[in-house]
Amino acid sequence: MEYVFHRFDMGFLEWMIRFDTKGGKLLLQKSISNEIDLTFIITPGP
Repeated sequence: MEYVFHRFDMGFLEWMIRFDTKGGKLLLQKSISNEIDLTFIITPGP
């Protein structure tokens, strides 16, 4: 698996974007003070 990481902190918000160059999946993870964890997975259509 090959991943490209983009990470930046904004106050209480910490965003991490992982892009899987092999499977073409985009994982957007939003963490707020490590209490709320939201994960969105976007896959290319057929």
